[in-house]
Amino acid sequence: MPDGRCRILSFLLPGDFACAVSLFEPMSGRLVEAVTEATCHSFKRNELKSFLFAHPELIEMLTRIRIEERKQSDQLITEETEKWGKVIRSASIKPE
Repeated sequence: MPDGRCRILSFLLPGDFACAVSLFEPMSGRLVEAVTEATCHSFKRNELKSFLFAHPELIEMLTRIRIEERKQSDQLITEETEKWGKVIRSASIKPE
């Protein structure tokens, strides 16, 4: 962010694309940081696009996988947000 803070946009699970849109458009202004050990693979976008368009069943499969991964990631974020919300609320309530 312009003021130096960062914003977490998503959490990735094993096998996730850092940004599915980056398969078809250049990634700019994004930073991917691992909080655990991770392996990263890069692909030449044009070669990957050509391969996927030659095999449309893979596009459908990737879409289904991405939707399911997103649901799981959203659920994890919701659970963690609720957990940390409880921690913060309990820390801010001081017994008299």
